[in-house]
Amino acid sequence: MKDIKPKLIRLFKEGYCTPQIARIARAISEPSTTIHYNIKKLESDGAIKTYKAVFDHRKIDEGFSVFILVALSSGEYSDPRG
Repeated sequence: MKDIKPKLIRLFKEGYCTPQIARIARAISEPSTTIHYNIKKLESDGAIKTYKAVFDHRKIDEGFSVFILVALSSGEYSDPRG
């Protein structure tokens, strides 16, 4: 079987968040049996956690994002010389 995980992951990120096999097959020009097999493999490997396209980024070889909240007091940092 072909490994088309990167193509599937890209489509899921673009909004193909439910496994509509025929629609996905048309979008990436692959047979529906190949699509079905690869989706089931992603599910069993735990790479797809839910059909809201929430990925385990370690399993699809992607990095991660970090959000940092920095709160500064305007009185304490208003004068750069001071």
